[in-house]
Amino acid sequence: MRYALLLPDNRYLAACYEATGSGILITDKAEDACTYVTLEKALAVAQAVAPNMSQVPCVVEVNH
Repeated sequence: MRYALLLPDNRYLAACYEATGSGILITDKAEDACTYVTLEKALAVAQAVAPNMSQVPCVVEVNH
């Protein structure tokens, strides 16, 4: 089981490796989302990115 971060508008957080920007990408596809092995890590990331987002992400289980 893995965990992803989901925004209230049903979009997921993914990593963006561009030289500029926040490093956060928003995607409609669950398969493109960053995933975490532990619930604790997913919660820590959600807490870390929340100040930079206009929405607070929630942690959801994913099966991919």
